Amino acid sequence: MRLIRWVVFALTAAFASFLTWIIIGNTLGEQGDGAFSLTAVIVLQNCVIIVMLAAVLARLNNR
Repeated sequence: MRLIRWVVFALTAAFASFLTWIIIGNTLGEQGDGAFSLTAVIVLQNCVIIVMLAAVLARLNNR
């Protein structure tokens, strides 16, 4: 049951990233390979990862 939950989470995260990439590319009117919008999505993902790590560290420090 836990494995199914992680698989669903991973697929949802991948789909959300792909959808964000498409939305940013269409908003900017980007044509071709979409390198700029892909870079923007990667930057956003890195920011989310940093915030999540900070939240985990804060929670661990409270123990």
